[in-house]
Formats: sequence, structure tokens, C-alpha cells
Amino acid sequence: YGVKNEGSGDMYYKGALILNTIRSIINNDKKWWEILLKYSTTFRHKIIDTETVIAFFNIESGIDLTSVFNQYLRYKDIPVLEIRQLKSKFEYRWKTDVKDFNMPIDVVYKNKNIRLQPSNNWTKSDFKFSNVKIKEDKFLINSILVK
Repeated sequence: YGVKNEGSGDMYYKGALILNTIRSIINNDKKWWEILLKYSTTFRHKIIDTETVIAFFNIESGIDLTSVFNQYLRYKDIPVLEIRQLKSKFEYRWKTDVKDFNMPIDVVYKNKNIRLQPSNNWTKSDFKFSNVKIKEDKFLINSILVK
């Protein structure tokens, strides 16, 4: 937004991690690399804005990534996946600046990869709390245990 105003020292790392997060959301490497190639050829030698980038990725991925881009680009805090134990079960929700934030997250439950669709409201699962592991390595998020 500011010409010749450098952001924090982590801006390049954050950019790379955002791209990896979007790659993980799409969850199809063949499609991902096709999208990146089309993006680079479509917009080479052009000056574009944020809305153009968001619209491009929404159309090409077939996924509405608007809330994801808005959270990562317009706010300093990354999404926080809040998890809690209710009796022996697992509950989860997103804590974000963007209302109606929509991003899947992968977990491992009993050695199986499972994709969850958290919202900003608590979601109950049938999973036993002690058997769930959040796959934070694929998404730029934090997760915290709340009581």
C-alpha cells in the first residue's frame, strides 16, 4: 500500500507461507502448478491489484479464497485454530479478524488424514480428543488449546 515503505522483515517468508497455505487448500499439486503458470503468463509485464489476484485465484481454483486472502493480507495476525476437549470429544473453531473465515485444515486421526472445515463457531466432532493431531506444517496457522 505504501510506495517504498518496507514492511516487517518477515514479509517474504509470510508471502511464501501464504502461497503454500493456498496450495494446501487447493490440495491438488497438478492444478496448483497449472494455476501458477497461468498466473505468471497472464500477468507478466502488468501491474495488478489485490482484487485482481484474488479474483484470478478464486476462478482458477474453483474455491472462494477471498476470506483467506483478506485475513492474511489485510491483518497482521494469522488464523488461530482454537481446539478444546468436551468430555472426551474434540471441538474446534477459527479465531480470525475476518468474519465468516473459510479455510479447511487437515488433521490426523487414528493415522488417517482428514480434512475439516472449521468456521468461526465451535464445531463438535465425533473424534476422541486424544487421537487428533493438527497438521500445522501445511498451513500458516497457530493452534491453541482452550478451556
